[in-house]
Amino acid sequence: MTIAFTATAADPAPSGAINLLHDDLLRHATEALFPGDGKVGLVVQGTIGLAGTTDLTPMRGDEVEADPDKAAEKIDGRVADMTTSLANLHAGTAGLDVLGVLDTALETTPTGGTVIVVTSGLSTTAPVDLRAAGDWMLYPERFAKAIDPANIPHATGRSIVFAGLGYPAPNSKQPVPGTAARTALTHLWMTICRRTGASSCSATDGPASTMDSTSTLDVPVVNLNQVTTTCIGTVTVDGDVAFESESAVLTPGAGKILAPIARSLRRCPADRVVDAIGHAAEVPGGGDGIALSQARAQAVLRRLLELGAPRRVIGTATGFGNTSHQIVDNTPGEAGTYVEKLARLNRVVELVITTRKN
Repeated sequence: MTIAFTATAADPAPSGAINLLHDDLLRHATEALFPGDGKVGLVVQGTIGLAGTTDLTPMRGDEVEADPDKAAEKIDGRVADMTTSLANLHAGTAGLDVLGVLDTALETTPTGGTVIVVTSGLSTTAPVDLRAAGDWMLYPERFAKAIDPANIPHATGRSIVFAGLGYPAPNSKQPVPGTAARTALTHLWMTICRRTGASSCSATDGPASTMDSTSTLDVPVVNLNQVTTTCIGTVTVDGDVAFESESAVLTPGAGKILAPIARSLRRCPADRVVDAIGHAAEVPGGGDGIALSQARAQAVLRRLLELGAPRRVIGTATGFGNTSHQIVDNTPGEAGTYVEKLARLNRVVELVITTRKN
């Protein structure tokens, strides 16, 4: 097994991803039949070859531990050591190069192995530079298939798993992609993965980690507001900016955010529809937030109408509160500790523009 990290300033710290990957690491180590079978290679952007290796094989002297309980205990101890070793791991080059990291990981992974790529996926390095990829959110598969085959690494006989696609570091400059953008990003990397000839391609749900990045090298921002030209995708309205505190009353400045969206909707084809989805942060003792998020979603749609958006494009308002479909987990860890900077990412209204179903 190889775990590959882009580990840029736009990605959460690698050490935080071990919680998400724990079951995969445990399974890999418990399947070890001989010493060394449980080795895990580590790859990071900007490093040639392996950045490190951790052997999770549970040993009893010179033999693999046969007792399941003792083996699990030894594996957990080694995983904890692995987490510590990742504390200072970060990208050695600027930008975000997912394909390059995948290529390096595949070169160090034998046939039959698995590569787990931990990344936000918002690549800024050719040939997958999403800043210059045009309408990739609208046609992610088409963009992926247009990449020169010479730039696609070979993964025959190996499995590839992506973790954290669409979830940048909480402290990064990169805006958090909405639902449509995350979906498009997953389709893009799954298509690229299939082009490598991998035996299987998959992606985990949710962020790989919610820890701050440890990298300081510059990563350009990928613009996700492509809805103004494609009339499809997601625009996220920051609730802390657009609404009064704990209220569904729009602030005077909300018009500056919504007016350009209303203008773009006037230019969209007649079959487009915009739905508003309200989200809320999970605050200890603060309730589920459904009513407030629903009211905020409705308020945004009403203001779009007032600003000149055609009535025909206005869809439905839904409030999820903090009960489901959260952007990030703002109470991470076993103790469920409240984190304000993560909570701000959940206080949003997502405007999802799609083609109306007949």
